[in-house]
Amino acid sequence: MLLPTVTPLHRDRRSIQVGLSGAHSLVLHSGRSSVDRLLRLLDGRHTETSVRHEASRLGFDAHELDRLLCALTERGLLRDASSLLPGRLAPATRRRLESEAAALSMRLPSTVSPARALAHRRRARVLLVGRSRLTAPTGALLAAAGVGRLHPIAAGVVAGADPAVGGVLPDDARRPWRRAVCDAILRAAPETDTRALTGPDADLIILFGRPRPTPPFGYGQSLRSVRHLSVWVRDEVVLVGPLVRPGRTSCLRCVELARADRDRCWPVLAAQLATMPGPVPEPVDAPLLAAGAALAAAQALQELDGGDPDTLGGTLELPSPGVVRRRSWPPHPRCGCLRVGIQRRA
Repeated sequence: MLLPTVTPLHRDRRSIQVGLSGAHSLVLHSGRSSVDRLLRLLDGRHTETSVRHEASRLGFDAHELDRLLCALTERGLLRDASSLLPGRLAPATRRRLESEAAALSMRLPSTVSPARALAHRRRARVLLVGRSRLTAPTGALLAAAGVGRLHPIAAGVVAGADPAVGGVLPDDARRPWRRAVCDAILRAAPETDTRALTGPDADLIILFGRPRPTPPFGYGQSLRSVRHLSVWVRDEVVLVGPLVRPGRTSCLRCVELARADRDRCWPVLAAQLATMPGPVPEPVDAPLLAAGAALAAAQALQELDGGDPDTLGGTLELPSPGVVRRRSWPPHPRCGCLRVGIQRRA
């Protein structure tokens, strides 16, 4: 079927354009009005046999039809209907994920189906650890993209400065923080599982808030084996990364050692930042907060989808919604995290 987000458009009397952007568009030159009728058959409700039968009736031979279907498939505009979405989805969930499936169809190679990618996301388990205005919007975006299980972990109650677009609400003030974040996730995707999840059972841990000299309480062991992504705000800049694959990429300790090499007082500063009582206001305006949450969710999804995010071995710095800078963090020679990974694999 043609992607549900694609509408054939008439350029003139002799040509029809399918798709609008570069590699994902195709112009069909033909004086026959039957081309338009043929494209309308690619709606997912007709079998290939019925499409071929109708195409023959409209005057297309098998070779012409094969060329058309092949060209549409190569540009990511045509997929087998069963390959777009996983089976056994609730109607509302199915409708919501149609755009996600269409985007994946254009991004993934033709050998990987969007349905398979979305099914993988649905099985994914992500822990959201730490308190930040970015926590709930990032979780809501991951849920809307099809991640099946998300569990936030942070203490305290919602404060007056916490609400954000896509996050906790003003009416959540004084409610338990974790419950309010779960509600934000469920507003985006009501079918999401927000039950408790332990570190070792997670596929990805996202760490929100100021970096700490030591891992958050109870997660030191998990971070040695579970992939994790750091997300925090430094002054007015959102920092996403690094994303750590334990034993295979530089880790958070590598980052701290590199900072200490550049500034001998950094360990003292970091210790003070990590031990400040209570949540610290994050000086981020609404557009930058939304952009930061989107960037964090995009990096997490790319990792869950089996890609190689830009945050592997680096941090993406977002000083404003339209500007992204990357800072590299190579493995530090005094850390030894890669040697641990080699020993574990051996």
